[in-house]
Amino acid sequence: AIEALQTDLLTKDRMAQIGMLANGFAHQFANIMNVIVSSSRILARRDLSPERVLKARESIDKAANFGKDLIDGISFSAKQNTEKKYLPLGRLVQISEWLVKGKLGERTHVVNEIPDNYQVFVTQTQLINIFMNLFGNSADAGAANIWVRVVDQVTVEIIDDGPGIPTDIQEKIFELHFTTKGENYGSGVGLSLALREAHEIEANIILDSNNTSGARFILQFKELT
Repeated sequence: AIEALQTDLLTKDRMAQIGMLANGFAHQFANIMNVIVSSSRILARRDLSPERVLKARESIDKAANFGKDLIDGISFSAKQNTEKKYLPLGRLVQISEWLVKGKLGERTHVVNEIPDNYQVFVTQTQLINIFMNLFGNSADAGAANIWVRVVDQVTVEIIDDGPGIPTDIQEKIFELHFTTKGENYGSGVGLSLALREAHEIEANIILDSNNTSGARFILQFKELT
């Protein structure tokens, strides 16, 4: 009965994530449309210099290209995800940021320092869910910046500049329902779900208890032989 309840709660949290994805997409799409509409209004004027015309056209092109990348990213993350394969990690981090942007808002920025040629052997949707939960956790903690960096061939670190995690609760943060946000705000499922998703792709998430500034999570992938 307990396992069934936990599964039900995790399913509900995944449904909440779908709502967050929709919100993130709506946020980004609204920004794209604002740029296109405002630039189109500028181009409708007859007193524009060639420089202003060029700048407005470049703004429209940039917004359109970003929209294409966003749609491609969502399509990429929504494809058949039952198969593990080599995927570009930097691209997955980028997609994760786009999809959770509605929660990050303008106050939290992801600094993606993953090299273009760095790949991991994973199931794509689950890894995106892991990053979304970690990014959301940092945003909820009030972090302004989140850095994603390669440590070695099978290890990645996610570091933020938030207040950090107090020593007395570090052992509890991956427990289902544990939250410091209060009953009316947090479900206490995000980090637990991230860890569960990591285990399903034969990876692991570790909190660096020695980090003295902000929170540092270590994401370790299975070393292939």
